[in-house]
Amino acid sequence: MIRFVLFLFAICCALPDWGAAQERHSIFKLDLSHHASSITRLAVFEENEIVVTVGLDRAARYWDLESGELLATSHLPADSGRAGEITAVDVTPSGFVLMAAKPTEFFSNAASSFFISNTSTVSIPYVTGGTDLTVTDIAFDPVNRLIAAVAGDELIIYDAVFSVLSVQRREALYSWADFTADGRLVTVSEDGLVELLSIDPASGDTTAIAQIRTGDQVPFSAAVNPAGDEIAIGFKESSTVEVFALPSGKRVRRLTGNNLVAGAGSLNIVSWAQNTAAGESVLYAGGTAKLGDQNVVVAWKNGAGAGFALPVATDSITHLHGLSDGGVLFASSFPSWGRLLPSDVSHTQSRAPVVTLAYRADARKLDFRKIGQDGGLSTSGDGKIVTFVATDVAGHTQHYRFDVGRMMLTNASGGPGARGPRDSRDGLRLAGFTDRQITVNGNPILDRDGFMPFGHGERKLSVDVSDTRDVALIGADFSLSLVDASGHVLAHRPIPAGAFSVIMLEEQELAVAALGDGTLRWYSLRADSPLVEILSLFVEGTSQTGVWAAWRPDGAFAHSALGGADLGGYAINRVRYTTTGEPVDFASGWIPMEAMYDQFYRQTEVARTLDTPEIWARVGSDHALSNELASYEWIGARPAQICPGASEGNCLDISSGLRPTDLSAVDWTTSDAATVVLFAPAGAAPIARLGLYRNGRIAGSFVAADLDIRSVDNGTEYLVPLELVGGENAFELRAFSPGDHYETVRLPILTLPIELTNQTLHILSVGIAEYAADGLMLLAADNDAREVGEAIYGKPSFDYGEVRQPRTLVNEEATKQRILREIGDIAAEADGNDGVIIYLSGHGEIASDGSYTFASYDVTSFETLFDQGLGGDELTNAIASIKSQNLMLIIDTCYADGFDTDRIGNFAHTLQSYFLMASEEDEQAQDLVDGSDNGALAHVLLEALQGRTDLRTVDALTLGSHVLRQMPDLLGEGAQTPTFRNGDGPLRVFPIVEHEET
Repeated sequence: MIRFVLFLFAICCALPDWGAAQERHSIFKLDLSHHASSITRLAVFEENEIVVTVGLDRAARYWDLESGELLATSHLPADSGRAGEITAVDVTPSGFVLMAAKPTEFFSNAASSFFISNTSTVSIPYVTGGTDLTVTDIAFDPVNRLIAAVAGDELIIYDAVFSVLSVQRREALYSWADFTADGRLVTVSEDGLVELLSIDPASGDTTAIAQIRTGDQVPFSAAVNPAGDEIAIGFKESSTVEVFALPSGKRVRRLTGNNLVAGAGSLNIVSWAQNTAAGESVLYAGGTAKLGDQNVVVAWKNGAGAGFALPVATDSITHLHGLSDGGVLFASSFPSWGRLLPSDVSHTQSRAPVVTLAYRADARKLDFRKIGQDGGLSTSGDGKIVTFVATDVAGHTQHYRFDVGRMMLTNASGGPGARGPRDSRDGLRLAGFTDRQITVNGNPILDRDGFMPFGHGERKLSVDVSDTRDVALIGADFSLSLVDASGHVLAHRPIPAGAFSVIMLEEQELAVAALGDGTLRWYSLRADSPLVEILSLFVEGTSQTGVWAAWRPDGAFAHSALGGADLGGYAINRVRYTTTGEPVDFASGWIPMEAMYDQFYRQTEVARTLDTPEIWARVGSDHALSNELASYEWIGARPAQICPGASEGNCLDISSGLRPTDLSAVDWTTSDAATVVLFAPAGAAPIARLGLYRNGRIAGSFVAADLDIRSVDNGTEYLVPLELVGGENAFELRAFSPGDHYETVRLPILTLPIELTNQTLHILSVGIAEYAADGLMLLAADNDAREVGEAIYGKPSFDYGEVRQPRTLVNEEATKQRILREIGDIAAEADGNDGVIIYLSGHGEIASDGSYTFASYDVTSFETLFDQGLGGDELTNAIASIKSQNLMLIIDTCYADGFDTDRIGNFAHTLQSYFLMASEEDEQAQDLVDGSDNGALAHVLLEALQGRTDLRTVDALTLGSHVLRQMPDLLGEGAQTPTFRNGDGPLRVFPIVEHEET
């Protein structure tokens, strides 16, 4: 048996030697500020009111026990397939977190690795040992400082530094291990044996205090009551909980949930809690048991009498943890977690219990579990258009259509009419889904070595059979399998969540799957890349405006105009080697997707992925992202201290990764300056330069020579000066390495008292219908400019103390120099709190090199348009000089999306910018709408700006969303496709107009 061991004192006190890293592996992961896949276990550190949840999304999340607020996330080493999935967690009284997870490829001889983190700082989880069996539970003994882990048929006892003391083996699998408050160990194994054990702290040898045989029922979990004289047992396939006396092992009660739980379902998870104030204990149980369509937690006062079923989740309860107030924490598979207060179990059965949830289901994920029965998943013949049905977080069924080639999400009903899944045809029949022994034409499914490819207990969730070949694609809890008519496995691929629907498109050598983490994923069926993932899509489950993100395994990503850059990121594992050559890997970094715009924002490439099958093997390679990041220079800087004034003194420690620092302990009003101390670990790339942003706008930049830099133990400190302003100071630093890679560091928000200052709104509205050149005439552009400017000026948002008279340039007034001069005047007048709207309507053209030009009035012919018009670079440079808090650019021309908005987004001080384009780069824009005096975009804009919609308050986001929704209704789907996006920065409200209630 292989054991890797590092000592705890080194783990807790030393930073990793980044310079010793020899290899790196990276993957793209969802990060929803919630778990994306099933929560497997939770633990609580009640003294500090911190809950730790872990799950199959390879992350440990730290929450506030009282509020349910997410405090921090720790990403463990992750790899392709299921590597990194966390199966167990416990905490020590001193605040350390012990975790067991499936290892990365560098621990190829182990099935589980152990990690240690710290609840006070959410330190990087350090790997500290492993076992060659998958760990299903881990527990810490607070009395003797021992660690127990159950893995397969083994019970392993470790000391506090994860040195193995003893190993006990059985002829059956262990499912549960937990210590009582007095240091006794409870274990459960599937052969029907539940044991209460004492442990010799020196040798790790166990002695049975009590042994209980459960007969034909298979136990799953057990818990000793607070008094220590009874033990409750939950069973795998039963809705009864049995209570036995200790130490005799005699059954004293059988508690049933049959009268409370509708239909079949188990109460396999049990936990006790002590309500000291009420002088009573409470027994809780949960599992697959339901009341209606909700999974329940059942509670019995003092572990006896009638139980009370409390609906709490939409999927199986995976863990329960009793609290010292008599309440309980629960985790569920969907995922969700929450807290039940002790008052919930004191009501009479006739009175509906009140359930207080500290946190409830993932609020950003669509639910595909009913996709098969709701009309499901269908695709166009080429796989580029998918229509899918999902349940949003409000429980409503929604119909969506996503066009990969156009990178566009719309609401839809019904599919594109080409292909949906089917489970059989002549000559190819699958059976056995319900009993989990699936067969193909009566043959068992076996790989080339004669083994079933599915994991223990893995459910088969979906299937699609080929139209032309005798092959079938099977979606299961953790894998996809391509099989032939004889049941032979042709390809097998681990997946991050269950596949609830699958479709094969053989002519395209492509498959599509809807997974339980809320993603749609495209897989190759090519011979050189069988079942290799090539593209993923995630759509927020709360959004009515269509927030989504799409990405490839090589890191390239795109997202919706209204957001999505915060939905994922890059987990980077670094690997170093011991002196004996054994690999040790660390979760050395997490880089949010939004911080990798320069390297990985590639919307055009992502949109063309399905058109270029020759690249699928490369982009879907397990090492595709690692190759892309091979030269990435990791800095790892984090804020350590913040000090009032221009130098150190009276500083506050802000290094904690959990609770916000109380900044009120220092008087920040004595100076308009502050100093922040950044710490970077030893061996990391040095900071070559810094970009400083305040409230989303540029506030300064520094090269290394400008900063006070000093060496300290285990790293380097950088002292960065900050200039404070009245009101909110939300600082963000971008630290650039010598190779120009950057990482983002956010500081606590400092708020200083201010006198109310009025914001000013500036409007430039340009429209050219009559040009100096013949043949360039338009019908409505001049009228559009007048009406758009007047609509904003007439009903401005109440946020503005002043709205300047619109600078309206129409026809001969709109020369190139006049337009640039007006933009320059706005730049000179507008300060950081102001808002600026620029509307350009007229002709737009794309040159052979792909650059965009707006045709100003003084263009004398189409042939000279690119020389005489307002080029995209000139327009970008002019707009980039505007330092206002909010900027919205609207281009109402043909080919408008050819204007390179990314270049404006890359100007540091224009992070909070919105870009609304009338048409895609290869589309014309309609100049006049039937029955209207305006062009198509202006017509839809004016609906919102003039109050002809239900929108009372119109800001940049709602205005852009309105255009995206209404343009297809006005002109028909695909006739003219507007685009809407924001600059590389956090979304803030940019108010425009306010309409009175009618």
